[in-house]
Amino acid sequence: MICFDTMVVIWAVQETPVPEELEFRKRTVAYLQSLSEKKEDILIPTPVVHEFLVGIPPDKHSDYMAAMEQEFVVGVFDLPAARLAAEIEYGADKPTRRDDRVRLRVDAQILAIAIVQGASVVITHDQGMASLASGRIRVMELPSVQRQEEMKY
Repeated sequence: MICFDTMVVIWAVQETPVPEELEFRKRTVAYLQSLSEKKEDILIPTPVVHEFLVGIPPDKHSDYMAAMEQEFVVGVFDLPAARLAAEIEYGADKPTRRDDRVRLRVDAQILAIAIVQGASVVITHDQGMASLASGRIRVMELPSVQRQEEMKY
């Protein structure tokens, strides 16, 4: 099972990405196709769902949530994940800015859910998540997948 962080989910569903994110959108679509061909499960932790929905009008939340539940494994922040997230956060350098502390907390929750749910890797664009994971789970940037063009006869 592969776990997606928030930006990867955003790139997966963005219909009109901003120009500087167009390449990430293409890479995400190609990666999703390769995972589908392999019948690989994709985990979306509930804190990722929350971060994603913040950018969506509330009247559309139900539609997006239904689609996520249909297409992905949605991992909840349960007691085992809460304990592990606290352990991850406890060992981290404590940022001084409130926004950075909130981000640390959410990242610890995402990592903990991924580990508890049995994901093999977290795919993210967040450079700091790998060090926060401290080797508990593999964390990597969105890979580039080469797609063979269809042959035309």
